[in-house]
Amino acid sequence: MVAGTHVAFASALCLGGVALFEYKTDFIGRGLATAASLLPDADLATSKLSRAKRQG
Repeated sequence: MVAGTHVAFASALCLGGVALFEYKTDFIGRGLATAASLLPDADLATSKLSRAKRQG
C-alpha cells in the first residue's frame, strides 16, 4: 500500500472509533493516527518516508 491508502484507512478507523465509542476527536489525535499509519512504510525503499529519511 502507499501512503495515501495508509492515511485513508487511519482516518476511517479513527472516525469509526469516534462513532462507535463516542469519544471526542481532535486534530492532535488524528495527526498522531496519521503519522503512525505511515510507519509500516518506513522500511520500503519506494516509500516517501524512506526516501525522505535517506535524503536527510
